[in-house]
Amino acid sequence: MPKGTRKREGAGQALPAEAAGRAAPSGDRESRYLATSLPIIIWTTTAAGSMDYLGDEVERYAGRPKEEFLGDRWAALIHPGDVDRVTEAARDAMRAGEPFRLHVRLLGADGEYRWFAAHAGPQRDSSGAIVRWWGNATDVHDFHLLHEEVSARAAERDGILESIGDGVFGTDHDLRVTYMNGSAEAAINQTREEFVGRVIWEALPDVTDTEAEGFYRKALAGQPQHFERYNERLDRWFEVSAYPSEYGVTAYFRNVTAFKTLADQYAQSQRLEAIGQLTGGIAHDFNNLLTVVVGGSESLASEPGLSNEAQEIVGLISQAALRGADLTHRLLAFARKQALQPEAIDLGIAMKHFTALLERTLGEDIAITSRVEADLPLAEVDASEFENAILNLAINARNAMPDGGTLSLDARGLVLEEGDSAPESEVLPGSYVVVSVSDTGDGIPDEVLPRIFEPFFTTKSHGEGSGLGLAMVWGFAKQSGGNVTVYSEVGVGTTFRLYLPVATEGQPATAPAPAPATSGRAATSGTGHHVLLVEDDRLVRRFAADRLRSLGYVVTEAGSGPEALEVLESIPELGLLLTDVIMPGGLSGRDLADAVVALRPGTPVLFASGYPEDLIVHDGKLATGVDLLPKPYTGSALAERVARAIARHDSDQGGLFERAEAQPRRDGADVA
Repeated sequence: MPKGTRKREGAGQALPAEAAGRAAPSGDRESRYLATSLPIIIWTTTAAGSMDYLGDEVERYAGRPKEEFLGDRWAALIHPGDVDRVTEAARDAMRAGEPFRLHVRLLGADGEYRWFAAHAGPQRDSSGAIVRWWGNATDVHDFHLLHEEVSARAAERDGILESIGDGVFGTDHDLRVTYMNGSAEAAINQTREEFVGRVIWEALPDVTDTEAEGFYRKALAGQPQHFERYNERLDRWFEVSAYPSEYGVTAYFRNVTAFKTLADQYAQSQRLEAIGQLTGGIAHDFNNLLTVVVGGSESLASEPGLSNEAQEIVGLISQAALRGADLTHRLLAFARKQALQPEAIDLGIAMKHFTALLERTLGEDIAITSRVEADLPLAEVDASEFENAILNLAINARNAMPDGGTLSLDARGLVLEEGDSAPESEVLPGSYVVVSVSDTGDGIPDEVLPRIFEPFFTTKSHGEGSGLGLAMVWGFAKQSGGNVTVYSEVGVGTTFRLYLPVATEGQPATAPAPAPATSGRAATSGTGHHVLLVEDDRLVRRFAADRLRSLGYVVTEAGSGPEALEVLESIPELGLLLTDVIMPGGLSGRDLADAVVALRPGTPVLFASGYPEDLIVHDGKLATGVDLLPKPYTGSALAERVARAIARHDSDQGGLFERAEAQPRRDGADVA
C-alpha cells in the first residue's frame, strides 16, 4: 500500500490519510467527477451525524447553495412530515452501526416536494470504529407515485374480494396458492398462513387423486371448470368454479350444504308427491273394482239354497274385498285423496277417550302416559282419520318396543312465525295443535329415516306389514293442512309430531295459556347474560346460537360435555347453561350440569331434549322440576324459555337447578 494512505474499511478502497478526517471526500479524479456529475445527491456526515459534505446535485435540485444544508441544517431540505421519521431512522442506524434505507420527500427549487430513495452506510477505520457516514439520495418520485397507485388498486381489489361472500383463492402455474380471501378462510376453517404458499394438494390433501384434482388441472390448461365437491373433514358441500388466468388458476367456491339439504328435502317431497299421484290413481280404479266384488259377494251371500261350501267361499271373497278396501283407503290417505269430513274438535278429549282403546290394543307391557296442555285450542280435522293416524303411530311404537316400554301422548298449541321454524323447516308458518307420539323403543337408523313415509316401504319381515301405516299418517297430515315430523335416536326412541291446523270455524278455539311473565332485561334482551350452549347437533347448535345472539346474549358454543367444561374456564360470569341431554363424549347433559353447578354454584340450567318432559321423567332420565325445552323448538320458544330461566335465577339466587336437586330422583336413575 502506498505511503501516506490507509484502507477505508467498508468502502473497499484506499483514502489519503491526511484527507480521512476532512469535511470533503477525497479520491481520484474519476471519483470526484462521479460525485459532482451524477444526478444523485451524495453526502457524508461525521460519526456523530453532523452533515459535513453535500454533492453539487443538491444545488441543481434545491436551487440553493449546498452550504445552507450542512451541519444540523439538513432538515430544511426535508418535508416537515418526514423529519421525525428520518431523524429516528438515523439515530437507530447510528446506535446499531448498520446501514439504513428509506423514502423521503425533498424540497425542490420549484417549491414542490419529490420522493427520493435515501441510503446511508458507515465508514470504519482499521480498528472498526465508525469515522463517518456516506449517503446518497436518488429521485424515485415517478416510481413512488406509480407504486402508490398500484398499491391503491391492489387495496381496492382486496377490498372487493374480501367483501364478497364467496370464497376466492388464486394459484400460480404450479397450482401453488398465492391468494385467499376471508370468506375462503371461514368456509374451509383454515387461515391464510396455513393455505397460501402451498400447492393445492398440500393444503387440501383430500383432493389428491380425485376428480377434483382433474378439474383444477383442466382449468390450468385453459378450460374453465364448474363442479361440486363434498368435504368429508368439514361435512360440507361446496360449489366450485375454477378459471384459467394469466398467473395460474382463480377459483371461486361457496358452501351449498344448506341448499343441498333443502334440495334433497324438496326432491323427497316431490318423490312422495309423484308416488302419491300414482297410488291415488291406482287406488281410485281399484276401488271401482272392489265395489263390484264387495257388492257381488254380498248379493251371493243372500241367495237362498247356497251350500255350506259356497257360503264359505263367498265369505272368503268378502273378507278379501274388505282387506282390499282397507288397502285402498290407506293408499288414498297417503295420496291425500280420501274424503275427509273435518270439524272443530278438542283433541285432548279425543285422546283421553282413545287411551283406553290403546291400552287394550298395545298390551300390558306398554305403559301409556298422556299430557294435554291447558286451554288447548280446537283443531280442524277428521276425527276418525285422526284416530286412525294415532293408532298407526301407536302400533308402530309398539313394534319398536318388543320388550315393552313407554308410549307417551302429548298435545299442545304452537304458533310458528316466519323465520321461526328452522329445526322444523318442512312445517309452514301458522297456528297448530301439535300431537306428539313418543316411544322408548329401538329408534330409526339414519339410512331408513328418509324413506319411512313411502308407501309399501317397511323394515318388517315379509308378510308382517303392508308398509302403509306411516304413509297414511303423512297423507292425513298433509291433506288436513298440516305436516308430520320425526325425531329419532337409535337405542333411545322416536317421537312423531302431527301438526294439525287450529280450527277457524265452528266453536271458537280457546287461546293457549299465556307464558309466565318474565321481568327485568331478560324479558326483552339478553344483554349482560352469557349463555353456554352445549349441543352435539351442528345445525341445531348453529340455529340456537344465532337466535340467542340476535337477542343480545353472549353465547359460547360447545359440541360435547368435555368441551363445555374446557371453555367454561374462559367465561367470567355464566348466566345460563343450555345443554342437550344425550350427547357423545362420555358426559351426559345431567353429568355436565352437575359439574357446572359444582364449579359455578347457583347457575341456572335449561335442558333441551327431543322427548316430552313426562316421558323423560317417567323413565327417570331427568330430575323432577328441572327446566326442559322440548325439541324441536321454535326460535320464540327458545327465547321465552331462556329468558324465563334467567329471570327466575335473577329473582332467586338459589338457582333453578339447586331447587330441582332438593327433590329426590326416582329410583336414583341418571339422565342418559
